[in-house]
Amino acid sequence: MPEKNDFLYECALYSADFLPGGAVKPSALLNLIQGVAGRHLMRIGLGARDMANRDAAFVLSSVTAEIFRSPAPEEPLFCGTWHSQTKPPFFRRDLVFRDSFGSVSFAAAAFSVVIGLSDRKLVRRFELPPELGAGSGIFAVEDARTSVRVPSGLEPAMTRKVLNSELDILGHVNNARYAEFAVDALSPEQTRRQVRRFSIGFSAELTEGEAFRVQTGRNEDMAFFEGVRERDGRRSFSAVFEYAKAPPFCCTLDPAVV
Repeated sequence: MPEKNDFLYECALYSADFLPGGAVKPSALLNLIQGVAGRHLMRIGLGARDMANRDAAFVLSSVTAEIFRSPAPEEPLFCGTWHSQTKPPFFRRDLVFRDSFGSVSFAAAAFSVVIGLSDRKLVRRFELPPELGAGSGIFAVEDARTSVRVPSGLEPAMTRKVLNSELDILGHVNNARYAEFAVDALSPEQTRRQVRRFSIGFSAELTEGEAFRVQTGRNEDMAFFEGVRERDGRRSFSAVFEYAKAPPFCCTLDPAVV
């Protein structure tokens, strides 16, 4: 797998990051990605506080992640990440998570854009530090895209409002929460299948108390999701889950040792 590990970060998943059958929650992996990205940006002078001083913020536009092996709770993981591409207004980073033996657990690609904090508008020209340039051109996930398409004709699965606990410091629903909305729309049987790969795209933010509906569709090996704002019918997010054929790499936890 192509890599450019300018920086390595240790992290882990915990028992709350797994579903009852042992499958990794997509939202847990999104949290890992966001956490590592935040630590990396701080090291290069583009952390949240640095950006706020410029009245700006990085926000995710899409993430594609592949799950090769599900680690056990509390197992150390080591993530290498790098700036892989600049194609305005998108900035791409790639990430590879390995275990202590060097085996790949996850790989991901994340596309971000910069918005103004005051006006919430897209900043189309934002200069990265010169040493980052146009990016390395090394991709851990070859076919990741800046947006996620789902089939038409998805069926309504649930309607609800945004809760206070789902908001982040920017005043909108945190990206990882959208993956939770997708999982909440699944049947109990589907939540016990390990997601092999997922892509999730973010189109329009959800804010405090906002009503939205989640629409779904599925076939034997894939599930499709779309979040739609009730106030204007605009798509808020779209996601695709691709399932593993068999779940032998899902973690298990012996209740006797808990």
